[in-house]
Amino acid sequence: MVALVVEGRRVLVVGGGAISARRVRSLLSAGAHVHVVAPQLNAEIRARLRRGEITAIQRPLADADLADAHLVLAAIDDAKESERIAHVCRARGIPVHVADRPPLCDFIFPALHREGPVQIAVSTGGMGPALAARIRDRIAISLPADLGPATRRFGDLRAAIRKADPEDAASERRMDWLKRKGRSLPLSVLARLKDADVAALVAEYRERPATPGVQRPRVQLVGAGPGDPRLLTLAAVDALAEADLVLADRLVPAAIRNLARGEVRVAKKTPGRSETAQAELHRWMLEGVAEGLRVVRLKCGDPYLFGRGAEEVEFLSDHGIEAEVIPGISSALAGPAAAGIPVTARHMADRVIVVTGHGHGGRAVDFPSFREDQTTVVLMGLGRLETLVEAMLATGAPADWPAAIVCDATHPGQRTLIAPLSLLPSRAREAGLTPPGVVIIGRVVECAEAAVQREIRATG
Repeated sequence: MVALVVEGRRVLVVGGGAISARRVRSLLSAGAHVHVVAPQLNAEIRARLRRGEITAIQRPLADADLADAHLVLAAIDDAKESERIAHVCRARGIPVHVADRPPLCDFIFPALHREGPVQIAVSTGGMGPALAARIRDRIAISLPADLGPATRRFGDLRAAIRKADPEDAASERRMDWLKRKGRSLPLSVLARLKDADVAALVAEYRERPATPGVQRPRVQLVGAGPGDPRLLTLAAVDALAEADLVLADRLVPAAIRNLARGEVRVAKKTPGRSETAQAELHRWMLEGVAEGLRVVRLKCGDPYLFGRGAEEVEFLSDHGIEAEVIPGISSALAGPAAAGIPVTARHMADRVIVVTGHGHGGRAVDFPSFREDQTTVVLMGLGRLETLVEAMLATGAPADWPAAIVCDATHPGQRTLIAPLSLLPSRAREAGLTPPGVVIIGRVVECAEAAVQREIRATG
């Protein structure tokens, strides 16, 4: 969407009913010079005419009325005349909007919310204006109270920075600094900025290195969390919004990838192809840096917990590239939590062991000795579940020890299986469970079972 600047420009409104009155209201708030042509004018439009806020003529539209019009908005109950107005406007190169006739419109009115200088627009592409208004209202009630004042003061700061560093060549440096300040300073702080505070921020800006980009890493390794976009950190959302190139693998859901504003490439990390895909990701990172792009390597969970983050940082370092790591919520914690399983609980478990089901080079993982007060969480273990269970039983774990599998944790299709440890592989096959999944072994699994029983009793 783009915003048309109508301040100080002549806009013609054809029609004098309730819809036209709403259009007039919005146009006046945007500073337009409004002229209304209609055989009949409703009370609101007549009142605005008396107060001198608009000009108006009570008669049908004449083509001469289109002279000098920057925009034309039509809201009349005559289908043929509406089509004629649209065709005449297009022939003259005047953008036109015809109410309730999307095929005749050159632009669409979004559902708009204003908060001081801030305008938030929601559009459904003309398919559902009522839905757009509903979404707008949901957004509006969540906005902070300091939004308007904070925006005005940030505008003052932007003007001061431009005055302090006015050269065209400094544009990237100015925008980069302002972007980070706009994302990092709380709105309540921005709203209370005094002139002395603005001067101090300008002084901070002057002390930065003169070369654009040197203060920021070229590549960011960003944890995408377990899958639910609501579990992304604010730092992750900011990185996705600022990146020119985002590199992900197939396990990162589309709902998260769609938050990126730049190009998104997805490597197909499938069983037996992980090394090939990793090499592809390495090549893409180097290509992006060579092109001067800001690159985000988007990784499921947390980059440093079985995410090969350390390997990628080392690879980048070997090529003289600095990397920044933005942590993410790991499925080692989010998976059990999403299924109602706490990894620690008083009198049940006071320690957690997190292991991978795939050791380096495909080797088997050595489990620590069994303890009743310990929770074991296995990531990427669903593909070799029988081997893992045998290894756990070999450490002394009882065959009937509580165990669970959580597949697609935090995703809409999340599935949870609870079974005795020795029966976990057969029950998983019967249920048709496939990766990705988190395996949890320990008495804490009983918390989920107890929650299910409480729910059954409550609904029974």
